[in-house]
Amino acid sequence: MKNLLKFTFVLISLITISCVSDDDFAIPEITVPVYVEDFQTATNNAPVSFEGWSTHVEAGSINWTEKTFSSNGTVRFSSFQSGEPSNIAWLISPKFEFDSNIGKRLIFESAHSFLSNPSNTFDVYISTNYDSNVTTATWTRITSNFRMPQSSDSNFTFVSSGNFDLSAIEGPFNIAFKAVGNTSTLTAGFEVDNFIIY
Repeated sequence: MKNLLKFTFVLISLITISCVSDDDFAIPEITVPVYVEDFQTATNNAPVSFEGWSTHVEAGSINWTEKTFSSNGTVRFSSFQSGEPSNIAWLISPKFEFDSNIGKRLIFESAHSFLSNPSNTFDVYISTNYDSNVTTATWTRITSNFRMPQSSDSNFTFVSSGNFDLSAIEGPFNIAFKAVGNTSTLTAGFEVDNFIIY
């Protein structure tokens, strides 16, 4: 029933968009993904090994790992029971080099588990000069451009980020997710799925 309602809404929207005068003809815009990583080949609790993706541990020993649950693959960070006063880890995308970034948009899905402390942060960054060293690259925090999981969201429920326009980015770039936690008061988990540029 839900899919039927979605299809009906899309069909009505397309008909509305296509209603033009007799002298005009409008073709609805079709967006095609130029990069998709759905993490479906994940091996549960294995180090991240998706093509082009890398990780960096800034503090502590906890890193991003591959995760599977109910036949769905994701990447996950959690400092629960780490035994360490600080855990900070980065998940870095491949470098994207398009002829032009104009018109390109980024979307992804993310989820939390047991998030209760605002200091338990999960942020998104972009860099145009990353070259395998997180600490020497210049990173711009772009978290505010996305819908990120909140403590009011249900545990393990993925939310859509909304889209981020990459048109203003000049040249090649990398996207990174940075998670901050510890073993005592910042023990939430964070997951990323369905990373798409279209």
